[in-house]
Amino acid sequence: MNKKNWMRNAFFVFFLASVFLFMPVSRAQDSQPTWQKYLEHLKNDAFKDYMGDLNQLKLLKYTYKGKIRSEKHKSRLIETICSDKAATVSLLSNLVISDTTFTNNDVIIQQKIYPNFEIVTVRQMVNSGKLTEDSIAMIKQQLYENVRIGFDYLELDWSYKGKRFRSLSIVPSDGIPTDFITSRLYTRDKKIINSRNSTNKE
Repeated sequence: MNKKNWMRNAFFVFFLASVFLFMPVSRAQDSQPTWQKYLEHLKNDAFKDYMGDLNQLKLLKYTYKGKIRSEKHKSRLIETICSDKAATVSLLSNLVISDTTFTNNDVIIQQKIYPNFEIVTVRQMVNSGKLTEDSIAMIKQQLYENVRIGFDYLELDWSYKGKRFRSLSIVPSDGIPTDFITSRLYTRDKKIINSRNSTNKE
């Protein structure tokens, strides 16, 4: 395996480890499960105040499908999640909004970073070289190791740039739903300090 492919595979393994090993889990304070509160928040224009492509992503509806009943059932779901036709995110160049402040000693740049992306199929990701067959095999292995019998799963319907997509979401009991679309979309802040007398500081 060449170095470029190894780095892609390492990224996807890290991504899945962060999703399932460090997934935040909270207990519902009432009869409404945490996953339902989270998805209702997404439905109610959770992305409307964001800039860039996130502003065009909307959760139309979600359907509770039940619990994972057996190893065979788990296997079928994992194969569906990683199938050629499954929806996933292809990340593009980020949108960076900068605000610059000048002080006596420094130039301070505050950046808000938003993801730009397309929603494509797993097969399109492979054909474009952004995902390898080895990466898919490693993703499946991570899912087999971390998904448990009894986890809830959901079907999510999305609207994005005039098109509709569907994804499967797996969620632990009273946890945060995780799917291959929202799990890779996040914003972040960055602060850069340019000293007028020295090199950059971040």
